[in-house]
Amino acid sequence: METISELRDSILEVYARFERIITPILKFILMFVSILLINGKLGFMDKLTNIVIVFAVALIAAFLPVNVSVIIAALFILGHLYSLSLQVAAIVGLVFAVMFVLYFRFSPKDAVVVMLTPLMFIIKLPYLMALIAGFLCGPLSFVSVSCGTVVYYMVDYIGENSEKFNASFSADNALSGFKVIIDNVINNDTMIVMVVTLAVITVLMNVIKRISFDYSWYIGLAVSSILGLIVVIIGSSAMDADVSIVGAIVSMLISALLAFAIQLFVHNVDYSQAEYVEFEDEEYYYYVKAIPRLSVRKQAPEVKRRPVRRPER
Repeated sequence: METISELRDSILEVYARFERIITPILKFILMFVSILLINGKLGFMDKLTNIVIVFAVALIAAFLPVNVSVIIAALFILGHLYSLSLQVAAIVGLVFAVMFVLYFRFSPKDAVVVMLTPLMFIIKLPYLMALIAGFLCGPLSFVSVSCGTVVYYMVDYIGENSEKFNASFSADNALSGFKVIIDNVINNDTMIVMVVTLAVITVLMNVIKRISFDYSWYIGLAVSSILGLIVVIIGSSAMDADVSIVGAIVSMLISALLAFAIQLFVHNVDYSQAEYVEFEDEEYYYYVKAIPRLSVRKQAPEVKRRPVRRPER
């Protein structure tokens, strides 16, 4: 534990010293990788796939709020979909508008969660984002996780079935094209199962970690991981969703281990030194539980003084 505390303190110290440099670099990397993945999945508009434009947009986003990065990513998606089909772009734009209303209303500070959730799906660790959002963000962060999940499944399906959308939106068959989008993009059983599962994990993790008992963060991690796995298994069986049970178990196990490692950095406390404080004022009685963080006190270097002999004259 002391090694973890030393590493955490060192990282925080470096970040505090170079925050003005590190933060824009992280924003640039997040935006750059997100646009590259969008272009890789869609890539219907050649101008948006130009690496110079991608680099320039990511560089600009590095000095803007992360919420702006979410809007930029949405505009890139809509730009590609416009090249594919105006109707597809219009319907997805309407879905984005609804999600933005929910996002900016309930969890406007969780822009990073919205950006990272699709990336976690790509590396097959979607449950990791739900667990992290549960113990680092508020209870309404499930809205951000859900928005990121919907974006991933919409982009993934449209990218893999672009020819179907082109054929569906012919001049004589526009209504069937709308039906294809509604049936396969919005009413996607796999997407619905994952949205519900990740929302349950996020909310449950956040609720349990707020309960005042020892090791609540770690118990919340275990309970939300197990219950989330049960939800995804039952949901995929009931809705006949395309979810690999073995893959879900492996992904949940890896996600829980990584989330536990992150918890050690964020919530590294010493429950054996917990104290209960009681005091009152004119209106209330207060019962407070104080748990100290594990920290390493840097000892001052010991200086040994040796007598100096002066040369004899």
